[in-house]
Amino acid sequence: MTRTLSWLHAAFYLTTVGVGFCQAADLDQIERRLVKEPTYQTKAPRYALLVLGPEARTRIWLVLDGTSLYVDRNGNGDLTEVGEKVSGVKGSLEADAYTFAVGELRDGDRRHRNVTLIVTGLSSDSKKKITAGDNAPPLSIRIRMEAEFPGFEGVTKDGRVIQMAYSNGSLQFADKLREAPILHFAGPLMVIVDSRATFRVNREMELYLALGTPGRGEGTFVYTAYEGAVPPAAYARTEIAFPAQKPGEPPVKAIYELKGRC
Repeated sequence: MTRTLSWLHAAFYLTTVGVGFCQAADLDQIERRLVKEPTYQTKAPRYALLVLGPEARTRIWLVLDGTSLYVDRNGNGDLTEVGEKVSGVKGSLEADAYTFAVGELRDGDRRHRNVTLIVTGLSSDSKKKITAGDNAPPLSIRIRMEAEFPGFEGVTKDGRVIQMAYSNGSLQFADKLREAPILHFAGPLMVIVDSRATFRVNREMELYLALGTPGRGEGTFVYTAYEGAVPPAAYARTEIAFPAQKPGEPPVKAIYELKGRC
């Protein structure tokens, strides 16, 4: 093709055949509030909110307090209850990484298992005192769970689907409740363009898509492992609208079926 093509001129319409999709809940309407908090060991606890299920009805606060994590397991907003404090285990391979084994989280009758939070950046150097006006040092955060998805058959032994939220420093817990990121696990699925594509005339390009659920805040997209969840014969289709060759003419559209998986 010899048409001039740029990211701004290409419109993407992404669909996946054979996978069920539904409209996401309105996360902007969720109130960021806790009923009762413990006495924290640090002066700068950091907050994040997990919401579970298609309608995001189950809401579980995570509060990172140094090398301890508070988990609002029953979603009642009280972090002082028994069993809601999880101690981090320092990693042997990454000296600066701590793993918090949250275990199981429930959303009604659904059980999401092996929930794990891994935080890198909690070493003694990272926990140095912060002078007035300084921001908390950035952390590397990864959240993983084996989610129960009715109608989907994942790769775990009990058929659960692996989901994970991670980013290269952009996912950060907030120091204020009202600014806490929201991550939506076991929610409605959608397909996104995972990285910005570069278009060049008469040259092939690779387009990377991801399956998952958007949240609120930087780095909050929850990725879903497609192995097992998406049938082998289900492929993403991309419709690209190329600019018209002549002014006043409609754009030229082409549909491509993406069969490669990585």
